[in-house]
Amino acid sequence: MKGGEDRMYTTKPIREGRGEQVSFRLVTLREADRLFLFATNTSLKPEEIREQFRKRWGIETSYRVIRKFHAKTTSKLYRLRILYFYLAVVLYNLWVLLNYKYETGTPTYVLKLRILLSLVLSFLPDMEAGNEQDNQDTL
Repeated sequence: MKGGEDRMYTTKPIREGRGEQVSFRLVTLREADRLFLFATNTSLKPEEIREQFRKRWGIETSYRVIRKFHAKTTSKLYRLRILYFYLAVVLYNLWVLLNYKYETGTPTYVLKLRILLSLVLSFLPDMEAGNEQDNQDTL
């Protein structure tokens, strides 16, 4: 791995006299045939910056993926929204576990989890239909 270029940039305010300017460092790092670009405000070496971003990548990916498990609802009922949130967390954790078990080669366990996951998913549309009844009850 070899260090690359390093330049400082400062943003311009959106409107003259308003808005905050931000200064950041743009670091480039070449590794084999790949080019990495990092915008940062740290004074770390390029290799250290890459390592920090690598550690954060799994966390950021988790946040993006878990959004796919959130149920979409227009309900204003707190208990229903929190139930959907809990279901999203459970489904996401099952998904992570399935992927982990699949990679480590435990097919019977994976099969049982897939069946459980399909059962849980089959109840989601019924819960949304129940949402209509909850809304009528509160009127």
